[in-house]
Amino acid sequence: MRWLISLSPTVRCIGVASRFGAPFSGCERALEVLRQAGPPSVLRHNGLAAEWREMAVPEPSTAALGILLRDLADATAAAILAGDRPLIIGGDHSMATGNWRGIGCALGEAPGLICIDAHLDAHIRATSPSGNAHGMPLAALLGLGDPAMVDIPGPVLNPTRTVVIGVYSYEPAEVEQPGGNGCRGFRHGRYLRTRIGRGICRGLAHRRQRTLGHQYRPRRNRSRGCAPGVSTSVIGGAAPSLA
Repeated sequence: MRWLISLSPTVRCIGVASRFGAPFSGCERALEVLRQAGPPSVLRHNGLAAEWREMAVPEPSTAALGILLRDLADATAAAILAGDRPLIIGGDHSMATGNWRGIGCALGEAPGLICIDAHLDAHIRATSPSGNAHGMPLAALLGLGDPAMVDIPGPVLNPTRTVVIGVYSYEPAEVEQPGGNGCRGFRHGRYLRTRIGRGICRGLAHRRQRTLGHQYRPRRNRSRGCAPGVSTSVIGGAAPSLA
């Protein structure tokens, strides 16, 4: 792996106002709200160089998601290669396929991944009850599923260096995709309720030791409550106070 280290990295905020993978509109408007809050100004106030750019989102079509994911992968790779630190602001979670493939391209191999999410997001078309792409990025990053998401240039994730923390809601068929390949999941009740940081430390240890196994427990969805920008929330999911 090529280690790309800058002594004074710029945080490159990349906005992606997309809902192509979501079941309904709304999440794409998060970008407008955050833009008004001025993330670069906040980052600069805390001593970090920062800049803001927004991706051009194509008109809705059957090819639009794949086009956007490739563009996002290119933008993310360019940020890494320039010595910057990309901060991707969406948009629905299908965008994860583009930004992590781009990071892999820039580094020369797939990075280890720690994902904090109440949903496993490891469906393929054949297992998804809804067909929504925002429930498929982890499977796609592992090289499984829809070609529009799988065929983004870049290395597939190493499942033994992939950890999902806070898993609370999933369909049984999802577990077979990442769990069967060596990913590990830490369920919400055991780790997030004792603070996210402890789960991350265990996730880092898993990535280093390349241990196998998974543990998941399902829960039902709830109203958006304290996170109105979340399109598919979960009963008992992580509250801001746990961050």
